[in-house]
Amino acid sequence: MNKRIRKKMHRLLIEDVKIEISDSSEWRRKLETEVADREILIPSKDLRLLIPWRASILGKYNLQFSVKKVSFNEEQSDKEVLFIFTASDFSTVTDWSYNNLEII
Repeated sequence: MNKRIRKKMHRLLIEDVKIEISDSSEWRRKLETEVADREILIPSKDLRLLIPWRASILGKYNLQFSVKKVSFNEEQSDKEVLFIFTASDFSTVTDWSYNNLEII
C-alpha cells in the first residue's frame, strides 16, 4: 500500500483507538502506573480485541499506534492525565484524550 493511503488509514482509525484505550479499565490502570512521557506501543492484538469492527483493517495493513501519558498539572497529576495517541509510522497523526484517573 502506498504511503498516502497508509497514512489515511491511520487517520481513520486513531479516533477509535483513542476511545477504546481511554475507556479500557485495563489500559487506564496500565497508563496510571506508567512514567509520564514514555511512549507505549499498543499491541495490534489488543487493538483487534478492543475494536473488533476494525480488526480486519488493523490486521490486513498492520497498523501500529502508541500512547503516552502526559501530566500537565502538578497539583492534579495524581487525578488528571492527558493521553496522547500517535500513529507509529506517522508522528503527525495524533489525537489526545483528557482523563480523570479516579474513574477506572
